[in-house]
Amino acid sequence: HNLNLNVNYTWASNLAYFRGDMHCCGAGEQPQDLNNLRANRGPTTFFVQHAFRSNWIYELPFESLSKSRSRVSTLVLGGWQVSGILIAQTGQSFDVSQTSAVTARPDVVSPNVYTSDWKTTLQYLNPAAFMRVAVDPVSRATVRPGSLGHRALFQPGYWTADLALSKRLRLNERVNLQIR
Repeated sequence: HNLNLNVNYTWASNLAYFRGDMHCCGAGEQPQDLNNLRANRGPTTFFVQHAFRSNWIYELPFESLSKSRSRVSTLVLGGWQVSGILIAQTGQSFDVSQTSAVTARPDVVSPNVYTSDWKTTLQYLNPAAFMRVAVDPVSRATVRPGSLGHRALFQPGYWTADLALSKRLRLNERVNLQIR
């Protein structure tokens, strides 16, 4: 009855070492501890656990509600559509690192890594939840690996909605516009 609706939901869990393969090590992401590769197991760069997507289009019944069946009323009232898209998903994973001669992650010293009022303060992470790992003064590398897991933190989720109103012309209709 003039309605087309699509709804999709995806639940996913994809874990890997590094970004999903070992080839990326030369592209900037290095293992934190070569003696413990399991410490680098975590969500991939494209990890999104929950994703909801829907779209719909509805042809408005203006033409059928019209008492006049003239060509003008068909052209003016027919073919009007309202449509929309709704997307909602959880946030992607990301890494926190500290500067040193090698890629290093900090220690987590508090379970409250996210701030509760981040929407008003615009500060998502709690800096007091992390502590830098000591750096050797000679090699400028961390003296040990940090306790934060690989890509163990997640961005906030989001949702977005789009709405449109449009007019569809039938293929056999001709519209002649004269500009004087």
